[in-house]
Amino acid sequence: MRRIRVKRELRMLDVADAVGIDIGHLSRIETGKQVATAAIAEKLATYYGHAISEMEIIYPERYVSGESEAA
Repeated sequence: MRRIRVKRELRMLDVADAVGIDIGHLSRIETGKQVATAAIAEKLATYYGHAISEMEIIYPERYVSGESEAA
């Protein structure tokens, strides 16, 4: 999810405001320290135009590829 945000040159604050969560919550979701609720995952997927699915947001460990998170 972070890669999509960075690629689109979006600020974390803008995404958080758009989906109605605080920036800390978004940060924890992006780093995998917190799991998004189904409602938040739906809002994030919609915000990103479904470039990432709700399932990928809720269960990121199932979709991790061999790529570095820093990419």
